[in-house]
Amino acid sequence: MEEKPKRYMITERWGPRFLIAWYTLFLLLGIIFIGVPDGLITPFMGIFMTVMSLLMIRLVLKFQKRNSSFMKRGLYDSAVFFFWAFSIFGTTSFLVISLVSIFETESFSEAFFFISVAPFPLGISIGAAKQWEMRDVFKTEA
Repeated sequence: MEEKPKRYMITERWGPRFLIAWYTLFLLLGIIFIGVPDGLITPFMGIFMTVMSLLMIRLVLKFQKRNSSFMKRGLYDSAVFFFWAFSIFGTTSFLVISLVSIFETESFSEAFFFISVAPFPLGISIGAAKQWEMRDVFKTEA
């Protein structure tokens, strides 16, 4: 069995910690600056979207186990990398767009919404990194 690539190990280790810290910070900021109902809804929606994206990508990649006789290991590795890279790109682009939106909008609650839910695509990369171990089910290209 091969050793897991460093990018997946870093994502598995630091991704959940970053998300917990991010959503906790924005939960507190929402309660303090926006108020109880609106300040709570947005971070909880971000948490829900993160968990759902993590579960859906794991389900999609786990479904490929049924196609293990037709799918090669290289294709599975490419799919895992694609989902991982796409979600890292999505997370950074959402963060940049939300930070730019601070200066373009006059409403604090709109900017708060975009910034607090921005890292939700990171759930996809965490799910893809966790599914890397399943690659041993697929045949190698010989």
